[in-house]
Formats: sequence, C-alpha cells, structure tokens
Amino acid sequence: MNINKRIQRFLFSGTILISAWFGNHNPLRAADGAVSAERSSFQAVTSKLDRGGNLFLYMSTEHWLQGLSQRVADLESVLTGLAGDDANAGPQIRKAVELLSGLVKNSGLEQISGVGASGIAIEKGLYRTKFFLHHYPGQNAGQIWTLFGRKPHPLAELNLLPKNTALAMTTDLDLALLWKSIQAEIQRLGIPEAGAGLQQFSGEFERNFGMAFDGVLDSLDGALGVILALDDARTITIPLPPGGSGIEIPEPGLAFLARIKHDAVFKRIEALAQGKNQISKVEKEGWNMLVANVPIPLPVPLKPTLAIGNGYLVLASSDRLVEEMIAVLKGQSPGLRETPEFKRLSAGLMTTGNQFAFVSEKYTRTILSIVRNAMAAQGSENPASKMLQPLLASAYGKVAYSVAANTEEGWLAESNGNEEPVAALMGPMVVAPVAMMAGMTLPALAKAKQKAQTIACFNNLKQIGLAARVYAIDHEDVLPKDFLSMKSELSTPKILFCPEDAEHAPFATSSWGDLDLTKISYEMVNPGAKDSEPEKVYVRCRIHGTECRVDGSVVQRPK
Repeated sequence: MNINKRIQRFLFSGTILISAWFGNHNPLRAADGAVSAERSSFQAVTSKLDRGGNLFLYMSTEHWLQGLSQRVADLESVLTGLAGDDANAGPQIRKAVELLSGLVKNSGLEQISGVGASGIAIEKGLYRTKFFLHHYPGQNAGQIWTLFGRKPHPLAELNLLPKNTALAMTTDLDLALLWKSIQAEIQRLGIPEAGAGLQQFSGEFERNFGMAFDGVLDSLDGALGVILALDDARTITIPLPPGGSGIEIPEPGLAFLARIKHDAVFKRIEALAQGKNQISKVEKEGWNMLVANVPIPLPVPLKPTLAIGNGYLVLASSDRLVEEMIAVLKGQSPGLRETPEFKRLSAGLMTTGNQFAFVSEKYTRTILSIVRNAMAAQGSENPASKMLQPLLASAYGKVAYSVAANTEEGWLAESNGNEEPVAALMGPMVVAPVAMMAGMTLPALAKAKQKAQTIACFNNLKQIGLAARVYAIDHEDVLPKDFLSMKSELSTPKILFCPEDAEHAPFATSSWGDLDLTKISYEMVNPGAKDSEPEKVYVRCRIHGTECRVDGSVVQRPK
C-alpha cells in the first residue's frame, strides 16, 4: 500500500471519528439529529452541574419569563371586567396591578434564562447537590442579582464560628438599597398614604434612637448572619407541657452579627446605656462590649451583650459566646473549621461566595428530641403525632453545608449533606402539603377535643345533681353540705374532676379515703340547699362556669 492511500485512509477514519464525537456530544442536537431552532441556556447551565449521579435537571425559562411583567400588567383589564359596575374597584385594581408588575420587572425574574440542578454521591452516605440560576452576560440588573451580593468573596464569617456551632447562616444583603427601592416604588405608584407611613416611621425612629434610620442602614456593610451554639460541656433542662418530663439538652447560645462600615450605631447605643447600673462596658482583645446584667428567670443563662470589633457588630445571648467568637478569630481557640464534621462537609465546595449555611447533626438531633418529647407528652394516639412522626424520623441526624455565589452567569449554589438529592428536592413538596394539612387539622382537632371535654363536664354535673337529689330524699329534702356526704350516691371520685382541668388531673385517680377536696374542679356554691329552691345554683365548674341547679338541671353558662 503506498503512502498516499495510507494518508487517505487515515484522514477518512479521522473524519468519521470526529463526526461521531461531535454528533454524540453536541448538547443542542437531539437523538434524531434535530437542532433546537430557539436559543437555549442548556450548555451554560449543565456545564455547572455534576453528571452521572441520581439527579440531573435542566429547565429553560426564558421563553415564559420574558415579558412576564407585561403579562401581569395586562391582567388589569380582565380584573376590571370581573369587578363589574363597582366604581371604586378600578383605581384599586390599577394600583395593585402596577405594584405587582413593577415588582416583577425590578426583581430580575425576567432575566432568568434557565434553571438546573444535580446530585451525586461523593462517598457513601454523603451527597453533593448543585443548583444554578442562569442569566445571559450583562442581563443582571434585577434585584435578585444585586441585593444579595454582586460578586463572590472569601467567607470571612466562618472565622468567627466556635467549634460548638450547631447552626450558622450568613448572607450578603444590601438593606440600604432595599429600603431605597421600596421608597422609589411607592413614589412611582403615587401612594401618598404609604409614603407618609414611611416618613412617620423614619421620624419616630430618629426621635427615639437619636440617629436617622437611613444612617443606620448605610452603616451596614452588606453581610448579616445568625449563629446558634450548643455547648455539650453545660446542659439545661427544657420544661415540657403537662404530662411530660423535662428534657436535658446542651446549653444554647445565640448571636446575630452584621458587618459594618463604622461604629456609629454602637456609639449611639453606648450613649443611651450610660448611667444604667445594669449595663457594664467590657473590653476584650480589641473588642468593646456592653453587657446587660439583668436577672431573668429562664432555664438558659442570659446576659444580652452587644459587641463591636474587626468590622462586626454582634448581638449575643451572653458575653461568654462573644468571647468564644473572639478567641476563634484571634486563633486562640479552634473553631468550627477545625472540626472533622465541617471538614468533611466543606470538602470540594466553593471557598468564596455570598452566602453560606451550616447545619450540624447536633442541631437536628437536639431540636427533634425536643419536638418528639413534646409530642409524646400529648399522647401517642394524637393524630398530629402520628402524621409527623415519619417526617421527624427522616429528618433526624441530617447535616449539610452549602455555599451560594453570584457568579458572572448567575447564582450557583453547592452543598454537601447526608440527604439523598432527590429526597432533598422532593422533601419540600411532601412536607408543605402535610404541614398545610396539619395546620388545617390541628385547630379542628383541638376544637373537637374541647367540645368533648365540655360535654363530659356537663355529664359530670348531671351525675352530681342526681346524686344530690337522691341524698336529699333521705335527708328531709336537704342537699349535701359537701361532696364527701354523697360518696355513696357517686360511683367514683373521678366525677368531681373536669376533663379540662389539667392542673388537678393527677388527683382524679384518688380514692374516697385520700381525696383532697381542695383539688376538685367543682365548687359547691350553696351547700345544704333545700329542695324548695329549685332555681338556686348548687354546684359550679371552675373551668367552664357550667352550673348545676338544685332541681338537677345543668346550664352551660360562661364563668
């Protein structure tokens, strides 16, 4: 075979391979070779996702989100027509539609071109989930692209978290921009009442605080966060509803933080605190703290503390929590970043972003233990308990760490956790209807239970009235002077206890020999009443106010 034929065969084979490669890997080409005739963000979105896992989702949104604000505005004529001849409805509908249309237009929803999600197991029992909200280059003027941070940055707030942190969340949020946007929208719509309300609020705030509300917002530097610590070295007992014993949990500590540009807010609060003996000023490692020493009868140690340092303003439940945060920041104590749990959860995720959230196993275990014990105190037959138990079991021990960043192409969120991605995606779809059902069912159940207890109380009084009249037959038509006198006519002391009297419920099992008359639910209004006074009230329920008369009739009457 000569050299020319070899070259020809090589080029032919190479052409076939290249054609096959691009034919099979062109994301815009369907299986039958069709190419989308419309622009799609498929490649931009899916390039950010993990393939090969148990969740891979893409949805193009640009064709039905574009022009959404105009479609909302077009509803005005439809709604006005439905209002009929109501002359006052037209202006109100116009204002409402203008407000909704403006919110949609300014929000940035119309700039979303696609949504994607993926989930993959990175090790047994640990899953990485990604979510991407895409916009085309330069189309990011809406508030969802500006209010929550414009560019990713190092997650500096992680350096403040103590090792016993159980829950932490921070986000960039431009409150000053949000406040100005609200004012501008109200002015655009021409709603004088709302504008006057905002001015009144600002004026009242400045008069009471001594600093303009706009000035407070302008002092913030974008980041807000919350931290919940659970200290295993100290425990507290949480009281539960009647019928349940207290539950012991790690001592909690709560802190809210804000990144600030200057110390004007702290200085103003410091000035307001001068002369108050309950508030002391403390300096620690370059941080200034205002500590309130107010004894409050709570199971949780509480010393409200306002602290400032390293560009942060922190409001914490105790000065001890602030000192722990400072020690971590100064490198004097290991923080959350050094714990095995956080290292495992944060591996492979973005190290820069605009938001992060951390949920430890300790948090879900503690919270769900409290809920379970509270539900157990209500009884295992409680319908709400039966409904929620499977959900609680599935949530027990869940852990997760997530980071979200406003990238040049849109919002990208990554998280590692021990919840299978499809379950995480479907969970809200299941929980929301169940929560709605519980929300609708529980009040009805409570009302039905209360009605049943009222009926049972009514029957108790009927039996007491009948027993008293039987007693009177053998005692010259005089009713008993106390409840013990009619014990032969009553089948059990339990009748003397109203079913809704939770305080004295434990005494309902007493025998006649050890019955404490001060604990029963009913009061004898006219002891020793005569049968000749049938309308006189003989016994009354202390809970419901229901009355039993001398003639044995029972009247449900408010107490």
